[in-house]
Amino acid sequence: MNQARVLILVVGISCLAVGAMLGWVASVQMSHGNRDAVAAAEAARADREAASRAAVQAEGWARVANAAQTLAKGNNDQAQAAQQHAQAARQQADAARQQAREFATRAEKAAGRAAQIAAQAQKVRLATAGTAAAVAVRAPAIAAPRAAAAPKPRPNVAAKPAAPRHLVAAAVVSEESCRRAAIFERTAAKPSVSREAAYNASVSGIAVNAHCPEPERSLIGAYLLAQRASAEIALKNGDWKSDLSRSDRVLNDCVRRPQHYGPIGRSCRVRLTKNAKIRLAAH
Repeated sequence: MNQARVLILVVGISCLAVGAMLGWVASVQMSHGNRDAVAAAEAARADREAASRAAVQAEGWARVANAAQTLAKGNNDQAQAAQQHAQAARQQADAARQQAREFATRAEKAAGRAAQIAAQAQKVRLATAGTAAAVAVRAPAIAAPRAAAAPKPRPNVAAKPAAPRHLVAAAVVSEESCRRAAIFERTAAKPSVSREAAYNASVSGIAVNAHCPEPERSLIGAYLLAQRASAEIALKNGDWKSDLSRSDRVLNDCVRRPQHYGPIGRSCRVRLTKNAKIRLAAH
């Protein structure tokens, strides 16, 4: 009996020991599990915080992208507006050039008509003078007083020297077409007129000058070519080099043969100097 009790006691104690050991092992495992759970919770919280920061950064970059897109759209609008303004300016410039060409054409036609009218008037004056001379020859003796009282030759208005700003302003010309061409040249030479107006005046003067007799025609034409070349340089239109070369040829001939051109050629050398300055300024 005692042995059986001892055996039962030993078995009970062993069971208690095994249970205690199993409980300790379970507690240890539970402790490790709790620590793992805490670590996992900390990791999850850290991930949530990182995700929150990433979301904030993403929102910031989205705002930057929106601002960049808005700025790009504004720049595109400005570029389109600038292109529209440039196109409108080109259209206005084309219209202004077309209008200038129309005005120049009208001026040339008007100058041609004026030259024709002047030529007809000259013919009428010559015919009237011839008729008066014939009447004076056929008249009886009482015509002598009338001959003494005959009208004096009309003074040549263009022969009056004007302010010697340039040659043609002081030129001695005898025909109406020469006088009108000289007026156009003086107009083109005025500093107060625009370059476009100077160009139109020189073109009209060249058209009228075609009816002027020599040597006035060549010399006035040389001055008109110089004025047109100066305007062409400013307007960037036409062959100014050819105009200046043609002007120089006539002026050089005037310097070599002053007796051929008479009083109107006294300032050819001055005009040559001005042509050289125009050419130098163009380069």
